[in-house]
Amino acid sequence: MGGRVAPEPVASAAEVAEFEARVGRPLPPLWRRVYSEVGNGGFGPGYGLLGLVTGARTDEGKSAAEFVELLQQSDPDDPGWAWPDGLVPVCHWGCAVYSCLDLRSAAAPVVRFDPNGHGTQEGWDGAWWAEAETSGAWLRAWAEGRLAFESPAG
Repeated sequence: MGGRVAPEPVASAAEVAEFEARVGRPLPPLWRRVYSEVGNGGFGPGYGLLGLVTGARTDEGKSAAEFVELLQQSDPDDPGWAWPDGLVPVCHWGCAVYSCLDLRSAAAPVVRFDPNGHGTQEGWDGAWWAEAETSGAWLRAWAEGRLAFESPAG
């Protein structure tokens, strides 16, 4: 997966503020620059970065803010489901797999969400795994062609 190459128009300061209000966490400065100076998604690894409120969408037509809001809803058919607070999907790899920024930390580590293998551990614990210690390292790996779609099993 080479990713999209055409960025969506950049996000305005008002859109960044709306996104932050909706997800309840500020974007790290690096990601503010990515979205306000490079593009509001539509480029990057996998199927590309998601737009904040406008811009690039998931295959179901959701922005990153809308997707977080959807994921945070409870599931009456799965009482063990709980999307972690502060985790924001930013990159779609296909098959419901996403790279997510962990906005609970200033370094914004990247966490992979893969619901396809969650049954390997109790509950949903097996659906999340560390992808990069910092989102800056994750972006650098993508820019240098070293970011690949992998699973923890290899």
